[in-house]
This record gives sequence, structure tokens and C-alpha cells, in this order.
Amino acid sequence: IDGKNALFNPKGNFILVNKDKIAIALPHEIGHALNSTGKGLGKILSETRTPFRLLTSLALLTALFKRKKIEGEEPKNTWDKSITFVKNNCGKVALLGVIPTLSEEALASIKGYKLAKASGTTEQVLQKLAKFQGQAFATHLITALGTVLATIVISKVRDEIAKPKEIK
Repeated sequence: IDGKNALFNPKGNFILVNKDKIAIALPHEIGHALNSTGKGLGKILSETRTPFRLLTSLALLTALFKRKKIEGEEPKNTWDKSITFVKNNCGKVALLGVIPTLSEEALASIKGYKLAKASGTTEQVLQKLAKFQGQAFATHLITALGTVLATIVISKVRDEIAKPKEIK
């Protein structure tokens, strides 16, 4: 409403954009719509964004709440093995969780740009579009990398505060 963002809603299959304030976002949102309703890589990325986001949440929560094993301590069961793996690799798991979102955002921008170019948009507007999309992608990238870094730091701080000890 305020023209500060726009979105494509795949459940309702509609785009919300304030054309007076942020019309430049429309090609990117059309790119999301094409990814969501199309076939191939775009569709796969569109459908895997949310489930993979859960991996990032799992990594963050595990980093925060799972204690580190003491040297030589073995996981007790399948659940403990799984969570210990996530704890020991929380940064990598968090990174894996953000890759589909970053990829889908980039692909939506590429498709939107190509659509704008094919529709006869002027070079001046295409330059503004490319700059806008680059800045928008940078925010996604910074947020994703910040989340991964926070996950790693949280795990290390937690391990320093609560030193590993064996629980029998």
C-alpha cells in the first residue's frame, strides 16, 4: 500500500504492486509468477524455497539449543545422530537452506528483465530496472549471509557459554 514492496502470491496466483510508487518491481514479480506456474528449474526453485527455509530454521535452533558432544562421546540414537550432524555443520545446513530462495530470486529478476526487454522497454528504463533488481537481490543476499553467519556465531557462543559435558 505504501509502495515500499511488491509480491507475487502463488496460492492466490496474483501480484500485488503499487503501480504509482513501485511499478519497477512488476517485472520481477512477473518473473516469480512465471517460475511458480511454469516448468523446469524455476518451478523447482519456487516449490523448494519454503521447505529449504525450514533447514535454515533447524540449523539456527540447533545451534542455539543443542549442546556440543564432548570428545569421544557418541550419539545415542538416530535422532541424536541427526541433530549432532546439524550442530556440527550448522553453517553449511543454514547455507543450504537459503540457496533455493537466492536462486529463485535471481531467476525471477532475469525472467522479468528479459520480459521487459522483449516488450520494447527503453534502454534508460532497462538500466533503472537492472539497478533496482541488483539492489533488491543484494538485500536478499545480505539477509541470507547474515542468517548463516548468525547461525555459526550463535553455535560458537553457545558452546563457549555452556561447555560440553557428557550426559549419561
